[in-house]
Amino acid sequence: MRARLSVLDPFGAADARRQKTETDRFKTALMRVRIIFGNGGTMVQRTLTVKGTAQTALKPDLMIVSQTVRCSALRCKDAMQESDRRVEEIRDRLVALGFAREALKTTDFYVAPSYENETDERGCVRKKFLGYVCTHALKIEFEADCRRLDEALCAIAYGEADPEISLQFVVKDKEAAKKDLLRRAMEDAKKSAEALAEGAGVRLQGIVSIDYGGASQ
Repeated sequence: MRARLSVLDPFGAADARRQKTETDRFKTALMRVRIIFGNGGTMVQRTLTVKGTAQTALKPDLMIVSQTVRCSALRCKDAMQESDRRVEEIRDRLVALGFAREALKTTDFYVAPSYENETDERGCVRKKFLGYVCTHALKIEFEADCRRLDEALCAIAYGEADPEISLQFVVKDKEAAKKDLLRRAMEDAKKSAEALAEGAGVRLQGIVSIDYGGASQ
């Protein structure tokens, strides 16, 4: 078994316990509110700009195991056939664990010629053709379950396929969380505007514009 394993840690920490909690921090709505106040009997338009913020912590509920199989051969056909054989070996092992055969999905596939530089007796560097490299990238995803993850990793790694493996822990429905954060950011901005207007002794009339800079994670 020569599988190479790397973990994409979205939590910024190596501690396994901290890897179970993903924190998504979002920049939230910037709300500009128009207020009207009297000025010697003349109504003068003024604007008040406030910024609302909100944040939340989300626990990952989806695990993604990515694998990359690379095979080299002098002939392109042989490299592709060997890649197919190794991928089917991985697929068979996962099916034996109860995964659906179609659960293992291709994310990328390409074949490229391979060269190396060599120096001849005159000191000239030339490219030497070595053959072809077939690269097949795949992934399988499932509900967060540490026992299931351990089984999948063993099935993928302990074989002849020799894949490179990486793990991702993600949240399936980030959009719902973003919408909730925007709603709470708007509420925060409105409360700030109301407090400022009350302190200044003026009246808020309505929203002039809302500037939303997007969400950052």
